[in-house]
Amino acid sequence: MNRKECNHIKRIAPIILVVIAHAVTPARAETVRIWPSAVVSTDEVTLRDTCDLTRLPAATRAAVGMTVVSPAPPPGGSTQIDARDVQDALERAGVNLATVVLSGAIRCGITRPLDAGPRSPAPVQSDPTATRTLRAAVQDAFRERAARFGGGIDLRFGRIAPQLLELTEPRYRFDVQIPEGRWIGHMINVNVDVFEADVRAKSVHLVVNASLTRRVVVARRAINLKSAIRGEDVEYADRTYDDADRLGITDTAAVVGQRAKRFIRAGDAIRTGDLETVPLVKRGQIVDVLSTAGGVQVRSVAKAASAGGLGDTVELRMGDGRGERITGVVTGQREVAIVSPSTQDTHHETLIAAGRNHES
Repeated sequence: MNRKECNHIKRIAPIILVVIAHAVTPARAETVRIWPSAVVSTDEVTLRDTCDLTRLPAATRAAVGMTVVSPAPPPGGSTQIDARDVQDALERAGVNLATVVLSGAIRCGITRPLDAGPRSPAPVQSDPTATRTLRAAVQDAFRERAARFGGGIDLRFGRIAPQLLELTEPRYRFDVQIPEGRWIGHMINVNVDVFEADVRAKSVHLVVNASLTRRVVVARRAINLKSAIRGEDVEYADRTYDDADRLGITDTAAVVGQRAKRFIRAGDAIRTGDLETVPLVKRGQIVDVLSTAGGVQVRSVAKAASAGGLGDTVELRMGDGRGERITGVVTGQREVAIVSPSTQDTHHETLIAAGRNHES
């Protein structure tokens, strides 16, 4: 091949790629975006919980959204929903998968808070089968985002021509684009592509103010620095946020038993950064040790050479505290399990001997 022929191929290669792309992409592919995380309060996880369905046709969105993806975790538990689970649920809902493109996360982490009595009123959802305006489409997109965090959204539009906000389906179709990193707060830039007869007719730029209201854990009374938090120290209350980085914790199970990293005033919402894990094993403590090897379990005691919370790795010293060091994982209050005992046979034998001495 001479240089002239090579240059000709380089010129037509992008054209060939474009033709191939158009050949394998549906004429009108609707995007279903999977959220990276979601909060549920019922016994079932639906497509509406796990995905942004606002780009599906309005006539089918309601039925698709109520399709069950999987059972929900028990109260206080969590689970993972994979993209394949979402795809299977869409197929059961009667969606033609050849016309749908899955985007977003490859799996959605589902959490279900413990039942804590009355909850915040559910955000008012517009009827997705009814005729929607551009204003309603933007509100629905923000509500979908807020649902992932277990709260309701309040939206205020900046200055814009009223006739644009009243553009209406089905004559028009709206593709609402909300920034990922900053979706609550003041002066949020939102772009909406407006399609007419499947052709983009215009792009509308909006500036909105959005705030999120949700039920969070707050201090019932003042909590001192380094104090362990008890159940009677906290309660639930509604709080409104305009900064996603300052959201409070929504489940007391994630708070009770932890230690305060700052002085928390009565009424303050508690955030993740306010807490630290209370060590279940302290350095110098005598702890119970469980070692398993070859189907044999041995319980003994050792002295902790380091401190750690639940799931942390700590070092132990056998015998009088000056003996051999071994590694274990904290499994409870002053309880440690030996890491990979099958590879620490000599340690297991040491524990057997220590256990016999302890029993005697």
